[in-house]
Amino acid sequence: MIRPEDWESLLAETWIFISQNSKRPPPPLKRIELKFYPYRNGTSSLQFKSGILTGKLHDSFKNADSVTAESLARLLISRLLRQTVDISWKTAVQEHLNGIPRRAAPAKKYSAKGNHYDLDRIFLKIANKYFPTQTLNPIRIEWSPRRGERRIGTYDKETLTIRISPALDHSDVPEFVLEHVVHHEILHHLFPIQRRKNRNIIHGWEFKRKEREYDRYQEAVHWLKTSYHSFLLRNGRGSGSKKRKPSRKRFLFSYR
Repeated sequence: MIRPEDWESLLAETWIFISQNSKRPPPPLKRIELKFYPYRNGTSSLQFKSGILTGKLHDSFKNADSVTAESLARLLISRLLRQTVDISWKTAVQEHLNGIPRRAAPAKKYSAKGNHYDLDRIFLKIANKYFPTQTLNPIRIEWSPRRGERRIGTYDKETLTIRISPALDHSDVPEFVLEHVVHHEILHHLFPIQRRKNRNIIHGWEFKRKEREYDRYQEAVHWLKTSYHSFLLRNGRGSGSKKRKPSRKRFLFSYR
C-alpha cells in the first residue's frame, strides 16, 4: 500500500527508469508538484515543463496498492515521454477505477407528466409487457430538464433514474418511439457495463438481442433515422438551417 507522501519518490524513480530507456532523454527532472483531486471521472494527468513535473491524480490513488500505483506512474510517464505503454498497466489502473464506489450527486427530481406523454404510464406498459419477472420498482423515470435533441434518453445507475428528453414530448412523435427509448433505458438497468479485453462493453450482444424484442423496434429506429430531424425543423428546433445536410448520426442514448 502506497501512502500519499510516497508518490513523489515513486514518480521520480519511474521518471528516471523510463527516461533511461528513451532514445531522446528529456531534460533533467528538477522537482515534482503533486496534488490529488476528487474527479468524478477518475482522471489523472502529468505535465512536464522547465524541469518541473506537475501531477494531478485522482483521490483514490492516495492509498492505492503498490501494483496499481506503479502501473499508474509508468502509464502516465510513458505517455508523457512517448514511450510504449504496457497493456497490463492500463488494465491495473482501469480495474482500480472500476472498483471505486461512485458518489452520487444530490439528485433533483422532475415530473414524469409531460404536456403530451405520461412517462409513468409508458414505463408501466413496457415493464409489464417485456419485463414481468424483473423488479423495476426502484427505477424512477422523468422528463429531463434539458431539451436534448441528440441525447434523447439517459440512465443513471447511481440514482436509478431514467430521463427522457422533452424534445420527444410532442403529438408528432409516435408513442412507439417513446416506448422504444424507455425499453432501451430499462435494459441499461438490467445489463450493466461489462469489461472485456480492456474495453467497456455498454451494448453487448445480449443487450442488443433484448432490445430487438420490443415489437415495434424496427419502426422506432426507422422513424428516428428518417423523420426525427425533419420533426425538429418543423417545430423550430434542430441545429443548423434547413439547407444544411443533417448528420448521419442524429440521435443517441446515454448510460452513466
